Amino acid sequence: MNTQTSPHLNLLRNFSAVTALLAVAQAVIGLLVAFTDFDAVNAHGWLGYATFIAAVAAAIGAFLWKKVSGNTGLFMHAAGVAVLALIQIGLAEMGQRWAHIILGLLILGAALALALLAFRKPGVVLDTHTR
Repeated sequence: MNTQTSPHLNLLRNFSAVTALLAVAQAVIGLLVAFTDFDAVNAHGWLGYATFIAAVAAAIGAFLWKKVSGNTGLFMHAAGVAVLALIQIGLAEMGQRWAHIILGLLILGAALALALLAFRKPGVVLDTHTR
């Protein structure tokens, strides 16, 4: 199995891209809701749940990819994004507006970085056979 055809890497790449796109949509809608009269709180919330699910799927892909590539850093990054997304949901439920906004912007950066790393520097499949 080479790097280009690995189903684990494809899972990681696909869901990290979805997570990043959802995080961008979250940021746009969230900032509009926070600073204008735009009323899309429900859409923002549902996108938040979808972002969390996509981040968990990306973390699963990263875990499986770590098993064949040894890239622990990418897995930890993906798991971190998923954990931050879960904390973000908790902050929203508690009504912690400013902490929620700040963490949301941090998640945006982390999700974009995860997608870039998954596509540009995912690592390679390790040769497990010794000569």
